[in-house]
Parts: sequence; structure tokens; C-alpha cells
Amino acid sequence: LPLPDYRYVPGKAPHPNKHAGGHHILSTIDWGQPAWEPSRSWTADRRYLYGHDLYAHRYWWEAHEVGEEMWHAIPVERPERRLIQGLIQTAATTLKHHMGHDRARARLADRAAGHLRAATVRGDRVWGVDVPALVEQLEQRVAWPVVSLRP
Repeated sequence: LPLPDYRYVPGKAPHPNKHAGGHHILSTIDWGQPAWEPSRSWTADRRYLYGHDLYAHRYWWEAHEVGEEMWHAIPVERPERRLIQGLIQTAATTLKHHMGHDRARARLADRAAGHLRAATVRGDRVWGVDVPALVEQLEQRVAWPVVSLRP
């Protein structure tokens, strides 16, 4: 799937969905499948894989939005929902760090770690994610020094 024309950072670029000049990429994708199906493997889930691609290419806000679609579709009792919520908050944590928002970064990293830990009811690897390794990265992220992009 194509990557958006730009990485959305609040206050630095037009809002992707609300601004006429926004990239609107997520509304243009034909997913060809519902946002979540219990029988579908994560390896065949286009939203899930695209969300990982977006995150890997530093489209943190966009990765968060793709995760939100999935999160709303997954039943509350499913551990996958906690995984997706943890990944959504991991993307938000990284975006807040990029923006230099320390308190929000620390709060979101803590929440993300909690959701990720709750997703490991069937083991440490959930939908291809090594949850303990990601939680360790989040805990280190709380201690990251501030790198502000503000002038």
C-alpha cells in the first residue's frame, strides 16, 4: 500500500483528514476486508501490516489511526484488543517524543506498557510482536532526553 505524501505532526502540517490540503490517504485505501475478523490470521490482516509499515516509516499519527479502526472492531474481551491499544499508544508515545512533549510521552508509554502486558495471556509473542522486548523499549523511552523540534 502507498505511504502518505507526508508525515502528519500536529502544528507542522495540514491535518490529513480535516484540511483540504490533507493527504487523506487512509480514506482512499480499499482494504478489501473488515477491520477485524476472529478467524483471520494477523499475517493476512492488511490494516495490521500496514500499521506496522507506517510506524516503521515514521508515520506515527497515521499508524495510530489505522490501529484505531481495528481497536474499535475487536471485542473488549479479546487480548488482541489490548495489543492494538498498546501499539496505538506506542505510536502516540513516539510522536509525543518527536514533538518534545515529555509528560505526555511518559504517561502514554506507561499506559502502552500496561496494555501490552495484558495482551500476553497466551504467551510473550502476540501477533508477531515480542511484547516483553517492546515493553522494555517503552520503559527506556520514558527516560529519553527531550529533543524538541520547536524553534
